Amino acid sequence: MRKYNKVKSKGQWFDFPQDPELKLFIKPFSLFTMNKLPSQQDDTNMNMTDLFPSFNYCVTDWKGFVDEDGKELKCNEENKKLIFDFDQEIVNFVIDKAMASRTQVYEAQELKNLQKSQDGEVPKKENSAALTV
Repeated sequence: MRKYNKVKSKGQWFDFPQDPELKLFIKPFSLFTMNKLPSQQDDTNMNMTDLFPSFNYCVTDWKGFVDEDGKELKCNEENKKLIFDFDQEIVNFVIDKAMASRTQVYEAQELKNLQKSQDGEVPKKENSAALTV
């Protein structure tokens, strides 16, 4: 049996560490919005515009973005494009949180299943001190 965490799939609020007044509501990455999954091994072939549909999907609300007159920017596609095009720190933050959130939707059940051997017994931990390099 697989467990699916619906609550975590809907997203959550995150504080942006470099600006205490900035908060973003970020949903986990969804495969149907992805042209190509970001990975550390393949980042040289990644086109940043491939990520905008996912960025647009994942960021559903925010607090703390203002324009030059101090008016709050609405969380809409036009303003998301502005943020995406000119604020790499925010883009990286959203990608990191969306990928981590995606893992949290299913990870707990898989880890539980991995802890048991094929006969259903929990394997004994080996002495990790013996594995020195």
